[in-house]
Amino acid sequence: MPVLMIGQTLIHHYGFISAVVAVVLGNAFLFLLALIAARMSVESKKNTMENAVDYFGKEGVILFSVAMILMLVGWFAIQLNMMTLGVVELFSLHDSPSSSILLNIALGLLITVAALYGVRGIELLANISMPLLIATIGYAVYTVDDLPVAKLTTESLPVSFGGISLVIAMAIGFVIDLPTYYRHALSYKHAYISIAIVVALSLPLLEMVGVYLAAANPDGTFIDVFKRSNSTMWNIWVASFLVLAGWTTNNVNLYSGVVCMELILKKWPTYILTVLFGVVGTSLACVDLLAHLNVVLEMIGILIGSMGGVVLTRYLLSLKNGLELHKKYYTIHLIAWVIGLAVGMVSWVGYSITGISVLDATLGASLGTLLILIKGESYEKVYS
Repeated sequence: MPVLMIGQTLIHHYGFISAVVAVVLGNAFLFLLALIAARMSVESKKNTMENAVDYFGKEGVILFSVAMILMLVGWFAIQLNMMTLGVVELFSLHDSPSSSILLNIALGLLITVAALYGVRGIELLANISMPLLIATIGYAVYTVDDLPVAKLTTESLPVSFGGISLVIAMAIGFVIDLPTYYRHALSYKHAYISIAIVVALSLPLLEMVGVYLAAANPDGTFIDVFKRSNSTMWNIWVASFLVLAGWTTNNVNLYSGVVCMELILKKWPTYILTVLFGVVGTSLACVDLLAHLNVVLEMIGILIGSMGGVVLTRYLLSLKNGLELHKKYYTIHLIAWVIGLAVGMVSWVGYSITGISVLDATLGASLGTLLILIKGESYEKVYS
């Protein structure tokens, strides 16, 4: 659902042409990062946290784990907000202020309980929601009004760096968390094909659909695009789609979150960690992060992008130069991560290098890694 909703956000803030350009350029950058992450995943056969230990050490990886947990629990809350918003809007429950909170709690607890059944529950819900997803989006696109092309093209800037940053921020957490899932890929070929389908095809296609639907109804909300005031059955169908789609994605957020928590709370049973994550995410949903979606996505993007910049850069260096991972590099990697964070935050407040805060954070961390490592290697050669 956030993938569809991002189109609405892009249209409202940057216009039609900028939205299309942002989707293309943002996903091109994500695709390059995903290819590197996929190769690393197949090679190491470790989940995201186990892989991060090699780069930050057992102590430093705790910071990595906390950052990932913050991102995942934030996404859990955002997804839950979108599910609740869909039900409230479709059935006009605005007159009851407590309805949103009660729905957040009910849906959050249901998702948490279902997640106790593990990966099989994720697979079952995905299989159910996929045809519902295709049918609902297909019908919505088919029935939408014609786009006001002349108006859209005259009121839009050709390129908006803020839009590109938003597209990258929305999915960069998924890219950095690829090892948790792609460690199971049978080969590099299988991983690359999957990445092409998910990141190069499905993700931008769904975002383009979101842009198209939003452009046809620029004055409405994301839910207004699907809502039909004269059809109760259709609204029930759409509500089912929104709930199932959000539920499926939140199962993944919860699963990854528990994997991250296991690194810190090693003695805690998995089911306890699952309940803990679900309760925290559900509580956070009651704050309504959707009202601050742009800011939340930017902060998540800077935090995770800078972290990913260190890991992926260090992995590429090890491929080319054969640099073995060693504990002497742990502090270097943490310093480079801080550099990336600082560059991203400075960019976010208005002093940008590329105009894209998430990209600045990622590049800042990558350059920091390169410069510190090169300087360190030079000193070692001199003193040896």
